[in-house]
Amino acid sequence: MVKLKTIQEWRSVANNPPKCCVNCDNYVGHTGDWEEGAKCRLFEQSPPREFAEAENECSAWLQLIPF
Repeated sequence: MVKLKTIQEWRSVANNPPKCCVNCDNYVGHTGDWEEGAKCRLFEQSPPREFAEAENECSAWLQLIPF
C-alpha cells in the first residue's frame, strides 16, 4: 500500500505533538499560543512566555484530550 507523503507527515505530527505548555492539557487557554494570565492547572501558576513556548521543559506535560 502506498501512503501519500502529506498523510505520512500529518500522522508524524499528530502522533508526536510538540511537548510545550501551550500544547498541554493542563494549560488553561488552549488557543495554541501563549496568553497573558493563562495558568497551569497542575502547578496553579502562570508560566513565563519563554518557558511556555519551549519544548520539553516540563515533565508533567499531558497531551491535549480532544473532547
